[in-house]
Amino acid sequence: HHINAVEVNKSNFIGMPDIKQIGQIKSEYQPYFEEYVSNVSSLDMAASLESLAFCVACCKNLGVSNILDCGSGFSSFVFRNSEKSFSKNSAWKVLSIDDEPSWIRATKKYLQQYELNNDSALMVLDDFLVHESAQIEKYDFIFYDLGRMPVRIENLKGLLIIFLKAV
Repeated sequence: HHINAVEVNKSNFIGMPDIKQIGQIKSEYQPYFEEYVSNVSSLDMAASLESLAFCVACCKNLGVSNILDCGSGFSSFVFRNSEKSFSKNSAWKVLSIDDEPSWIRATKKYLQQYELNNDSALMVLDDFLVHESAQIEKYDFIFYDLGRMPVRIENLKGLLIIFLKAV
């Protein structure tokens, strides 16, 4: 008999999604993901479909309103599209930041295909780091998938300091 860790630990965490909820979200985004990794990015660079389905379910269950998406790309699409699909009672505000200006441009182009673009909600990391109003914003949910691993490690401490100041 197989016991699922998410089911066993669900009662310990407010907002923890169940496997069925994650599976539904994953199924909804599967065709978009396949198209994205075939035409825009690569499988090794895109955030995993499973992690994004889990995060969207958590955001929905927790009733979040303000999401910081660190690392633009497929996650930027999923959070914005999910806001339209899943958050009937409240609007999600999503800010996507990236260390690479070229990825911001690519993300903007991809979001435009689905009429999900909002220029003010896409920002290069260097601009975010000097943009006081973006830094003091209180984020209910932070998705940290910034660049390759060395970039993530290099920027984590500085971003944590900013986030802790806003708490």
